[in-house]
Amino acid sequence: MKKLLTLSLIVMLLSVLDVRADRFVIDGDTVRIWDNSPLKSYSNFSNLLTKLVGFAAEGNCFDCHIQGFDAEWKIIDNNLYLTNIYSEYGAKGKPTADINKLFNVTNGMVKANWVTQKLWLPIGRGVGYLDIMNVLYEGEKLLTFVNGRLITTKRFDYPNNKKAANRKRRDSIPSYLFSSINWNKIQVMPNSEMEAVVGLTTSLSGKPVEIRFYGNILDDQSKEEIRHVLSLMPFPGIYIHGEFLPTSWTIPLKFTEADRKKYAR
Repeated sequence: MKKLLTLSLIVMLLSVLDVRADRFVIDGDTVRIWDNSPLKSYSNFSNLLTKLVGFAAEGNCFDCHIQGFDAEWKIIDNNLYLTNIYSEYGAKGKPTADINKLFNVTNGMVKANWVTQKLWLPIGRGVGYLDIMNVLYEGEKLLTFVNGRLITTKRFDYPNNKKAANRKRRDSIPSYLFSSINWNKIQVMPNSEMEAVVGLTTSLSGKPVEIRFYGNILDDQSKEEIRHVLSLMPFPGIYIHGEFLPTSWTIPLKFTEADRKKYAR
């Protein structure tokens, strides 16, 4: 089951994941391309790697796009150019490769006429993680290139991604549930309390399409009441690359008789 990483793990991974993607300069801003590097489709890519032996620092690279280094790209007059190759780990004395020497050019730019592909660029800041390889952004741009020329640009805005990644909202679900359920339909708790875990998957409309209970603590009437209340709650959906992803939520619940007295209508 996919789930959002904890904040501490996200912070730890951010510095690692950020350097694995190519740099893309557009409208004066530099963003990271999380798709496959356009450099990989270069016809002499294997020969290029041979020329770059020793440029990137030695050692293991966490899922690097181009074996220890990343490329920088710019769009000029709707044409895509390769403008730099950076060492992932800042090789001593060689922070950037010699583009002129590598590609036999004189202006430090290579027209990337070999690139025919779609590239997804993030809009705004990252708001969370769906999993270790999928960052959630406020939006994305889809750029389509044919023979290195930009053909179309399409913008996608994801206003709900931040809500879906908001841990505080997730933690507020139990209190909403407790204030909405009919406590007369919740079983009397042994030892004055009981714990349960509920899992659900959302649809495109944000409504739960499947609600699951883990363990055999709750009786059928209690489950049905909890299922009914959760089915009325909106759960923001997650979008990546222009598509909705059914999102799994895991909600730990702790019922107490004190809660019954507090919330019962």
